[in-house]
This record gives sequence, structure tokens and C-alpha cells, in this order.
Amino acid sequence: MNLKVILLLAFLVLTQAGDFGGVKDVSPGVKVRVVQPLIEMVKKHLIPLGAAFMRYDFVVPKNGTHWVSFFPFYFTFNWSNFKEEEPVSLDLESLVFAFVKQKDDDVIRAEIPVIRHWKCSFDYKFQMWFVPIEGRAQLEFTNITAKVATEFKATDTGRLSPQLKFLDIEWGNSYITLPGDYKIKEFAVQTVFNAVKYCLQSAMDLFGTFVLNQHLPRFTDEYLLGMVHIFDLAVPQFSKKGNFNLDYVLTANPDIVPGHIDLAFWFDIGSENQRCTEAHAPLSQNYPFNEGIGNDYMQFIVQDRAVNCLLRAMEKQNWFRYKWSTLDIIRRFKSHSLKIDSEYVKRYLPQFAEKYGNEQELQIVVKMVEPRFYFGYKKEDADVRFDANL
Repeated sequence: MNLKVILLLAFLVLTQAGDFGGVKDVSPGVKVRVVQPLIEMVKKHLIPLGAAFMRYDFVVPKNGTHWVSFFPFYFTFNWSNFKEEEPVSLDLESLVFAFVKQKDDDVIRAEIPVIRHWKCSFDYKFQMWFVPIEGRAQLEFTNITAKVATEFKATDTGRLSPQLKFLDIEWGNSYITLPGDYKIKEFAVQTVFNAVKYCLQSAMDLFGTFVLNQHLPRFTDEYLLGMVHIFDLAVPQFSKKGNFNLDYVLTANPDIVPGHIDLAFWFDIGSENQRCTEAHAPLSQNYPFNEGIGNDYMQFIVQDRAVNCLLRAMEKQNWFRYKWSTLDIIRRFKSHSLKIDSEYVKRYLPQFAEKYGNEQELQIVVKMVEPRFYFGYKKEDADVRFDANL
């Protein structure tokens, strides 16, 4: 490795480095503690569905082309008439996903049994070093596994930034055969296949973490759409719908300790493309989790600002104005059991019945203005207060 390569690698590391710790001077709107028993419960109940879904979702096209660029092999590989001899089987029962301490790092350790067994065949055709090669091949993959240990941090803009601390991929007993072809040709192809397989495995062991760490933050940011989730919300029975955006950037690095992970989100909800205009909570309201219950329960800490941001966004889109009449009840709920007339409001507004009679149809319009929750309200044995103008 020459000096230029060393300087380039050092430059890449330095340019990837940055300030971590999440968005500064912001109190989290929602904090979540995810505990190991929850992971085990999800694993237990989703494994049967997960294996079926992955088998359904894993589809290889019958015909295709792939450019191979692996020194000293450079060629266009074409395949056709792809056939699954034995469908892919997954060993999800041995899946491991745990919050652990590894050396000096608190990480999420995952052992993923990618493929227990899979057998397929296809016709191939390519030209390498001006020599045309074609035939039919049969591939068999057995016990392919991946072991990963990942540390998570939050950038100063609140974006999640994962970093691999350990990566090990085992190809298991995977091999290729050329049924009905010359044995010398099959031997040559198997030799190249095994060489490529072990070269890739050694390369991943030696350089995989470094190479992937250069791209993981960008891939994560693209997948999470910059930690902003845009969604529609609708209740057709009330003729209400709206568009909302949730900014869930992190206000601190994810705290991973054996048994659980703590996540702190800003959790700013706005209407359409707008931000929430509620006043920010003071930093003193960054309350800790209850350590007394251990890792037996998942915990949530929610600020009233997060709830009030949602209420304000709904109010801006006319969610709290309702018009009721007998016809509205029939149209929305297909029910004739409730009739909005003078007799229905006679107890509270007797003047309608006195003036128009008991069977006068009415239309009731209700609007709620500035609905707000206040958590931590201590008065008359109450700790939550709700205010609104009607």
C-alpha cells in the first residue's frame, strides 16, 4: 500500500468524522426504551410469518444480465431459464438480536442466518478474454450466515449514524456444478467459484467494516428520508383528512447498554410542510427512565408539547369543527337510532321545543379552539389537564 492510498484512506475517515450527540439545546418530545424481552417476543411471534414473507419476496428473474468487474475477470454475464430446484429455506429460529457490551463498545449484536439451503439452476453465456463460454450450471447454497455488531450515534443534526464494529460473513457449504458438461470444465469453474468465494469472504473480513462504514450513514439517511416522515391521516366517517409531517431527529446518541436501548426523539409534528409553532419545552423536562422496573417493560416518556403539536396541526386542517344532523348520522354511520331534533336537546335548550315543537329537525355545529394538554398538573389528585374553547 503506497503513500497515496494511505493518505486517501485517512482523508475519507476524517471527512466522515463529525460532531455527535444529537441536536443540541432541545428537550426530547418522546423518549423510548426498547428492552430485550420485547425483541424476543417479536422474534417468537413473527418468525413463522417472516420466513413465509421472505420466501415470497425473494424472487430471481428468469433471465438477466450482470456486469462482472473483479480483477482479473471483466465480462458481461448473461443467464436465462432460471429454475429453483429446491426453494430457499431460512433458519430464523437461530436469529440473534441483542444489546450487549463488546470490548469497550456498547453495540447491537446480530447473528443472521441468511440461507439454510437453496438450490437453483440456469443457462449461462459470457465471453472472457475473447473466449465464448456457455452451458448450464447448478448452484447450491447451504448455511450462509452473517454476524454483525453495530454502534449507533446521532450527528449534530439529529441523523442516525450507524457504524459497524464487527462483520463476519460465512458462505457455508456453497458450491457449483455443471451437470452434463466436461469434467475438466466443471473443475475449472469450481476452482474459480471457490477462489472468488473465499476472496470475497476474506475481503469482507479485512476491509468490509471500513468500506461499509463509509456508506452506511448515507444509506441510513436515504432510507429514513432524513428522519422526516410525511403521512396522511383520515377519518372518513367524520369527513376529516389531513397531511402531516413528523420530524423525529435524535436529541442524543442512542444509549445502548446490556438489556436495552434508549432513544430520544425531538418528535416535532406539523401540518403539511409547516413546523410546529408550540413553545419548546425547557431542558429541565428531559426526564429519566424508571430504573426501578429493570428491563422487564418497554418505557415511553412523552412531553405534552409532542401531543399539542399534533393537536395544533389537526386544528389548522379543520379537524375540530363538526356539523351534526339526523341526515349526517344516517349518511356517515348508517344508523337511524339517533334523531337530532328539538326533543333531543329539550333538556338543555327547552326554548326550541317551546317555539318549534318536539319534532323540529336541528343542525348542531361544534368547534373546538386551541385544545391543549398539560402534563404534570398537580391539583385535586389530577396530574393531567385538558383545556379547550368550545
